[in-house]
Amino acid sequence: MQNNRMTKTLLGLILILAAAIMPAARVIRPPAKGEGLAARWQWAREQLRKDSGGGPALIVYAVDMGDLEHHCNRTKKSGQTLGSCLGLMPEKKGENRTFFLFRFSEKTNGKNMEGVRLELADNDSEAPAGKAPIYFLGTFSTAESTTLLKGFFARVKALKPAQKLLLAMAIHPNHDAVVPFLIRVAQRDDRPKIRRKAVFWLGLHPTDRAVQFLETILTSKGRDDAPRQAVESLGLNRHARATAVLLNLAAGDRRQAVRHDALFWLSNKVRQKMRAGMRNTESKDSSRSMRVCALTALAQIPGDSAGDKLAALARSSADPHLRGEAVFWLAQREDPRVLPIMKGILDPEKSPSPTG
Repeated sequence: MQNNRMTKTLLGLILILAAAIMPAARVIRPPAKGEGLAARWQWAREQLRKDSGGGPALIVYAVDMGDLEHHCNRTKKSGQTLGSCLGLMPEKKGENRTFFLFRFSEKTNGKNMEGVRLELADNDSEAPAGKAPIYFLGTFSTAESTTLLKGFFARVKALKPAQKLLLAMAIHPNHDAVVPFLIRVAQRDDRPKIRRKAVFWLGLHPTDRAVQFLETILTSKGRDDAPRQAVESLGLNRHARATAVLLNLAAGDRRQAVRHDALFWLSNKVRQKMRAGMRNTESKDSSRSMRVCALTALAQIPGDSAGDKLAALARSSADPHLRGEAVFWLAQREDPRVLPIMKGILDPEKSPSPTG
């Protein structure tokens, strides 16, 4: 046993030492400044074909996303970050830089975009390991990025890269370009999974046009699961109209599954709103965790008595976190009292939210 532990320890130390002394990836930048993203992409592809000799490589560019929430994989691992690897200063407060990494393997270097793997990252993500050269094109506007990605999407037929390109498009905050694209894909693409994903990602865009399109799905005849997909997207959408539509569905839609889904997503909106008003220090309160566990256990008990206690907490608990959890579990029980409570929280102008 002791020998096995010693072996594992030594192996771990060797791996750490190897990672520390491994040379950093070679970063290659375009020679000319002021060129657009499309021109720099063409330069990188030509250089890749000339220089890589068929080996793996990455083409990377960044986009300043403003204050949009990240939808990339944020890592906190030790080691060099992607931003420092590319020679970029740490992000300024309020900025949100997203990196688009196109990974070319030995099989895809000289071919089209079909076999290229797209990865999304941020400034603090761990830098790519290995010796593959990185062609860093620079930081560009969301308009240039969406134009490039739309061109790629039109040429890719394989499902997985198409799904990743759709996500890459969806996270851009320029709604005027992204929403019409997602709607067109949802209406016309011949791949069912891609159409469903396009409907889902409309939830990231709180615009009139996005919500109106989702409403048409709720009333149109077609796939049985289409209305439930629209409800899911409305649940993610922060537009006030999206919440109003969900409240109407939960109150009187004839489809039981749609009503159930609407209640679920409304309860999640309540949770988010309650937690948004809490201080960071409050989340570390150990007594709150105990109260939440007790509330969860209470929610599993059938009968009116448990429902009455949940309803009382949902209406007037002084703890926002506990109140949000009570609403969530009351919705899970499909208690008729939950809808006016949720409306009071999510629509305070019409029905002021009580305090306690």
